[in-house]
Amino acid sequence: MIPMQVREQQLGPPVYRTPFADEWAKLEAILVQVRNLLQRHRRDPVLVTLDKEHVRGPSSEGYEAWSTDRATAQRKAFFARRKFLYHIAIISFHIASLWRLTNDPHHWYDYLLENGVQGHVLDSLSASVVADFTPNNPRAGLFIKPDAFSWSTYLPVLILAKVPIFVYWGPVRSRIAAPAELKDLEPSNEAVSAAQQLSTDVFDTEGQPSFGTTGRVPEFLSTDTPGTFFAARAIYRAACIRIETEEQRQRRLSREKRATSYLITAQGEDKIFEWDFDWECMRWKRDMVLRHDRLSAWSGYDKKDKRYDSVAKEWDLAYFFESSVREARDGEELDEQEANDHSSNPLFREEDYKLAPPLPPTILPHLVAMMSDPDSKAARHNTCHAAYFHCNHLLASRYTHRIP
Repeated sequence: MIPMQVREQQLGPPVYRTPFADEWAKLEAILVQVRNLLQRHRRDPVLVTLDKEHVRGPSSEGYEAWSTDRATAQRKAFFARRKFLYHIAIISFHIASLWRLTNDPHHWYDYLLENGVQGHVLDSLSASVVADFTPNNPRAGLFIKPDAFSWSTYLPVLILAKVPIFVYWGPVRSRIAAPAELKDLEPSNEAVSAAQQLSTDVFDTEGQPSFGTTGRVPEFLSTDTPGTFFAARAIYRAACIRIETEEQRQRRLSREKRATSYLITAQGEDKIFEWDFDWECMRWKRDMVLRHDRLSAWSGYDKKDKRYDSVAKEWDLAYFFESSVREARDGEELDEQEANDHSSNPLFREEDYKLAPPLPPTILPHLVAMMSDPDSKAARHNTCHAAYFHCNHLLASRYTHRIP
């Protein structure tokens, strides 16, 4: 959870915002300046088009403004921090592109220095993953369709930047034909059958869950993502509900009805778990909230950030639940009535089981410090983290070194 700065007012309630607001504003201004200089130097039509699509940065979340609602301020800070990734990814792309065009890994540094960017800023960028193109350094992946190979001119740049490139082959029964350049990457019939079987084995909700229904609720493991954990819980709940007695059913429905009030007590029977990101282990973690912290933790989250499991009798608090609400209609904004419907329903819903929230984009000074610390786990593991994605009857293959 991002800490909050509190400012008391003589008239009216206290107001909140992130204590990093001023530092974030300075960092965002620097990143925008660097991005614009590199983009103007490159004159890249694809990335200019991205800008014309109004990809909004962290400031669009209004993290500098004070809010009388602590949960609102927390939410603004959470989503603002994630949006730094946009600037960082674009800058990294330009650096890799200039390196390939000029065959000079330091060209971007010299160009920015000549155009007024301060040396200590460039040193920080140079020491971070933004300009680190060594093997095993993770990058966000890109999906391309084999029948719309418009990104072919950018593949060498993306490969240089160690960006994973996946080819989307479409549904199993109507695969997209592969052009000659990608023929070697087309999955075999055996691979298709194996992918179908794996998908059926893992996500067949009609079968009994592998962990049984003897009261052993699936726990969050170190190999889990939020999405895989919630999917396992969904299968477990469905299995339990199928065999519950009428008395158990009535008690469950009573718990679900009580949960719609979003009220808890310090000594309540329902457990509360809070989701946060562990920077040392580079993964999401789910920690149980102690009884003396229940009320304070609960008040830090809005209704949209809370989910209730009526079988396990547990609440989950996570800011990334808000993203499932935002993306409930393929990125379209929910109208007021739909937003209220989401808020009034504390139970888990289908989009939650597909959650795979990205790593929170780190702020540059913290990232540099982390990478520079030889004792940190992140440095020892080269900030490599496990990436999971759920593929339901869809096929993808990795594009590694072949350039058409």
